[in-house]
Amino acid sequence: MKKFFALAPLALLAACMAPPPAPPAPYLAHGTQPSWSLIIDAQHVTYIRADQSVLREPAPQPVITAAGSTYQSPRIHVTIVHAQCRDGESGRIYPDRVRVDVDGRAFHGCGGR
Repeated sequence: MKKFFALAPLALLAACMAPPPAPPAPYLAHGTQPSWSLIIDAQHVTYIRADQSVLREPAPQPVITAAGSTYQSPRIHVTIVHAQCRDGESGRIYPDRVRVDVDGRAFHGCGGR
C-alpha cells in the first residue's frame, strides 16, 4: 500500500505531461522556368530537376539567420528568406522565398507550407 501512495504522484505527473511533438514535416519548395522541386527532411536535401532526375545529399545543419536559414551541402546550397513569395504560374502565395544553387547554377522559387 505504501508503494502505491509513493507511485501515485508519479502517475499523476505523467498524466499531465504532453506527449512528445511529432517529427517536423519536410520543407518543400519549387520553382519554374525551369521547373524544379526541393525537399529538406531530417536526413536529406533532395533537388528534383524538370527531367525528374534527382540529386540527393545528406542534410546539413541549417544556419539560422534573422531573415531565414541556409543549408550548405557539397553540391546544393539553399537560402530560405522568410518573405512572401507568389508562384508565377499558380498565383499561390508561400511564406518563403527560396534560392537553390546546384553545381554553381542558381534557381529561384517559393517554399514553405
